[in-house]
Amino acid sequence: MPPTSALPNSPRSTSSQSKDASTCGRIRARPGSGVVSGALFPSTYSEAAAALEAHPSAVVVAGGTDVMVAVNDGSRQVDRWISLRRVQHADHFEVDGDSVLVGAGTTFEQILGPRGAALPALAEAARTVGGPQIRAAATLGGNLATASPAGDSLPALACYDTEIQIVGATHDRWVPLTDFLIGPGQTLLGPGEVIAALRLSSTSGAQHFAKLGTRNAMVISVCSLAGRLDADAGIARLAIGSASATVRRAVDAETLLLDGAPPDDVGAAVAEASSPIDDHRASAAYRRHALAVLGSRITRWLRNSDHG
Repeated sequence: MPPTSALPNSPRSTSSQSKDASTCGRIRARPGSGVVSGALFPSTYSEAAAALEAHPSAVVVAGGTDVMVAVNDGSRQVDRWISLRRVQHADHFEVDGDSVLVGAGTTFEQILGPRGAALPALAEAARTVGGPQIRAAATLGGNLATASPAGDSLPALACYDTEIQIVGATHDRWVPLTDFLIGPGQTLLGPGEVIAALRLSSTSGAQHFAKLGTRNAMVISVCSLAGRLDADAGIARLAIGSASATVRRAVDAETLLLDGAPPDDVGAAVAEASSPIDDHRASAAYRRHALAVLGSRITRWLRNSDHG
């Protein structure tokens, strides 16, 4: 049986009606700041969604590690926040066999703790996210909502066949990660909807994550690759980050990985599956070359670990 299908505070899991947006916490005015005029502090995701319906221009924030960069440099002004920091059970974590339910408020620092034992590839990705202060604040839900092609958690999540729980004031729905991410900065979230949880449907087998950047730590990735192999179950996953508009599965490479093809052939198929661009961090040609190398190395690592 998979983990429970909804977090304790989602619409389907509570018998009480969502509170009116005006009662979901308190409004805290900050006169004279020029940036924030007020904030709402809901205690459930359905309350957060109701608040967002009532205040469509409000910015939903959890850790704030992405949006505050724009606020602090003056490129973005926020008149009202909807803070998720007081949402109950936001960092819920439940393992049931091969499936894991993770609250959207789970931080990267939490993934590096005991929880990471169930999700090695995600833990490896979490280790590359910023410094300790960033990891203590940044959440999985925020990484998803930002929908950056370079989001470090996204390739690992794709390898787990992850589904996203989207919550509105009176409804919730589950969508596959690959459908949820539409493009750079674009998701399937509709008006008045927030991310509540992630269901990692399949987590068995050897796992690995690799990221290439201009230095070893605290850097946006040039490209990244996550892999998972459970040969006995016939499962192979290879997911590319920072080399296409969204995270992308390298399906042909997965078949080669499972069939025992030479590692360099798997790597070449990974590179072929990408669609990188030239930017200030790297050229498209360099990204393809790097992905071929990462694909070959991860193939060797996964096979050795899966049989070891």
